[in-house]
Amino acid sequence: MKIHILKEKNILSVVFRGDFDASGAEDIKEELESLCEDGRSENILFDMSEVLYMSSFGIKEILICVKMIEKHGGRYCFWGFNDNVRRVIEKTGLTDILNIADSKENAKNKTAG
Repeated sequence: MKIHILKEKNILSVVFRGDFDASGAEDIKEELESLCEDGRSENILFDMSEVLYMSSFGIKEILICVKMIEKHGGRYCFWGFNDNVRRVIEKTGLTDILNIADSKENAKNKTAG
């Protein structure tokens, strides 16, 4: 798992690449938690378009990060889930919990307030 961070005006785009499984989540755990905890940006877009697989470890890391963002009063949105990852998100009930958009533009609008 790799993570690439892009700053666009007042939006931080976090692009994930690879499998979001136990080893993948461990690879980026500290960087992701630091990003979500330190308040570098109030608006964070999570680009999931290059995530091929997500396990419970990946879901755990996402939930930890989301809780930290919310604790600091930030806004976030996930977008770009492929069909396989979207099914995992739906089956776990996270579509009811996470802020998810169907495109980057809609994700930007959802974080704009």
